[in-house]
Amino acid sequence: MFVGRCEKEQVPGRLGQEIFEEPVVHKPGTHFVYNSGATYLLSAILSSVTGQQLLDYLEPRILAPLGIKGARTETSPDGTHVGGWGMSLKTEDIAKFGQLYLQKGRWGEEQLIPEPWVSEATSFQVSNAHAGKLDWAEGYGYQFWRCRHNAFRGDGAFGQYCLAMPEQDAVIAITSGLQNMQQVLDLIWEELLPSMHAGCLTISEKTKFIKPCMPKASGASSSPLEARLNGRKWKLSENPGLFSQAVFRFDKSGVTLELGKEELTETLTAGYGDWRCGQIRLENDPPRRYAASAGWISPEELQIFICCHEQPFNIVLSCRFEQDKMTMEMKFNVTFWSGAWPVLHGEIGV
Repeated sequence: MFVGRCEKEQVPGRLGQEIFEEPVVHKPGTHFVYNSGATYLLSAILSSVTGQQLLDYLEPRILAPLGIKGARTETSPDGTHVGGWGMSLKTEDIAKFGQLYLQKGRWGEEQLIPEPWVSEATSFQVSNAHAGKLDWAEGYGYQFWRCRHNAFRGDGAFGQYCLAMPEQDAVIAITSGLQNMQQVLDLIWEELLPSMHAGCLTISEKTKFIKPCMPKASGASSSPLEARLNGRKWKLSENPGLFSQAVFRFDKSGVTLELGKEELTETLTAGYGDWRCGQIRLENDPPRRYAASAGWISPEELQIFICCHEQPFNIVLSCRFEQDKMTMEMKFNVTFWSGAWPVLHGEIGV
């Protein structure tokens, strides 16, 4: 929603200009069209008016009061925080944001967001019945989707949810990675909603707490090839990533993979039967925080499982060695593009 008038010359960057040049098919306010470009414009306008990028503006007003630390976002080529996508938060921080809206913008003793705006933003503003079905056809507010059972939500690609349920006084935050996003909401309505009752929940000895876990990579914790491969430099075939060479370093507990060019190296560490944590850039994107585990599924093939735990992406990296040749295959659970990452070929460097 735009308040007041904004001319395209006020929005910095070529991306903003291109968005304004897109044809407007329907009269504004009459037809639902999901448009992340419009949300980018909101971020660009905020930056132009306040002199601050989106996360910098939110830090003292929302993030710090909620105790949210380490929020990150993608940026456009001119440095603008994109606003409509690409923000990374811990799942518990997504829950805090949902709780803020469930409480009508109030957090403790502070009214961080005006209550009338919260009510308006989360209410039915436009029909989207033509654009989807079930929870994608319940109406749209201001950056919030309406849901069945009088709930509302913010959602991100591949099953990232901030679901607020006013009638149950509950917030559900989910970070998942799958194509069928409706399936996740169906599970909430079918499995969780029937057990929700009015009043406070009580914790008893029969209450079950299940520690969340991801499956670690399977396979052996060593290979006869490790001694020969350790520390050797592999020259890689051309690829869409940021690297042209690879170096594997092995120890008893895991493997370290160095990817990059002479002037830039990204390091990935993975434990045998255990998780190692860090952050890495595999493409021309911000670094991804990850947990990784590894295993030899055969004496010639090393498999590394990478869980990007603040994003929907899981990556299986398979490296197969044959004398002085190597193939490296990277498979994502979900992607924004069609097709697969190309298989890389490596040769021992000179």
